[in-house]
Amino acid sequence: APAPDPASGLLGTLTVADEGSRNGYDRSLFSHWRDTNGSGCDARQDPLPEQVIGFPQVDLFDSCVIVEGDWYSIFDGVTHAGSPSELDIDHVVALAEAWDSGASNWDSATRRRFANDPAHLVAVTASSNRSKGDSDLAEWRPLRSAWCVTATITAQVKAAYGLSVDRAEYDAIAEMLGTCGGSDQVTLGVAPAESAPVVTVAPTNPATTAVAPTEPAP
Repeated sequence: APAPDPASGLLGTLTVADEGSRNGYDRSLFSHWRDTNGSGCDARQDPLPEQVIGFPQVDLFDSCVIVEGDWYSIFDGVTHAGSPSELDIDHVVALAEAWDSGASNWDSATRRRFANDPAHLVAVTASSNRSKGDSDLAEWRPLRSAWCVTATITAQVKAAYGLSVDRAEYDAIAEMLGTCGGSDQVTLGVAPAESAPVVTVAPTNPATTAVAPTEPAP
């Protein structure tokens, strides 16, 4: 049986409550894609070298810019080869979902920190990001092989920021955490041993690859 995951303990500390109203929500209230950790790169660039498979080609004049590399999109199991400009950087806990779960009461500094926190930023295909949208894990799930990592990130981030979960979301996270330790579960930055679909994108002008697209606005 899969080994218990440490995030299971965090799940029990979360407040279970109905989601609040989305009235007043606007993405601009979360100042995102900033350099809040002093890395010199913005929050959209930070996850790319952490989650790249192998050794990427880095711009000679700007170490924040990866020109080409390979990434495994955990949501849909696609291995992307080429420019990261073709990838989306997703907030695992979507900004609108955070608003529903307590962020509507935060000050602007806390929203800024949350929106740029690499703890829940993942590089995924644009199509899988758009499929997820602003959903929580009761409304949308990635491939089963990514259940552990996705649920773990969600539980850790919601615990760190004091965000609530509704009952359906709590149950979904608990079920997904039950897969942790399974041989089929993937981790960020590591492609699974079995072959995965590969999407190869022709190299583009490095000047156009400084940033990757964001998740879609609601």
